[in-house]
Amino acid sequence: MTIRNVSGLAGMGLCLLLSSTSAVKATVVEKAEGKKPQAIKLSEQKIHHPCARKSAASLNKKAAPYLQSIQAHSKKYGVDHDLIKSVITIESCYRQKALSPKGAQGLMQLIPATAERFGVSNVYDTDQNLRGGTKYLSWLSKRFNGDLQKVLAGYNAGEGRVDRYNGIPPFRET
Repeated sequence: MTIRNVSGLAGMGLCLLLSSTSAVKATVVEKAEGKKPQAIKLSEQKIHHPCARKSAASLNKKAAPYLQSIQAHSKKYGVDHDLIKSVITIESCYRQKALSPKGAQGLMQLIPATAERFGVSNVYDTDQNLRGGTKYLSWLSKRFNGDLQKVLAGYNAGEGRVDRYNGIPPFRET
């Protein structure tokens, strides 16, 4: 899986996984006050993410049961399938029953209000969760005119916070 234009994600605390033939490489893009954003190798950071040290083969194996649904929703809602897979990797590491301390649930970590807004009645139903998360990414892309930085910040922190801060909210986890 490859995400294009990673350098355009300045300010994101979200890790996007980029696979090579033998291993997964991860980059965290940070924004320093008044300085140019810097890409820092995940291996150099003290970041504990369940998928951070997984091999490409391991991640592909985790993704395999969901690929058909990811592809279908990608096509239907116009969202790149690699972006969907990256969001799932970061949000839940492909754990269908994932539950965050903030109440986000399922593969794409939908909070109850977002799930309801996008027609998801059972967040632990794989297809519903993938559909709801992908519809939300599509909606955010339209709302933020395709600005991937704002789309991902909106997905992580909520579009209201992106609006409130006129860009990336100043939260470490965003």
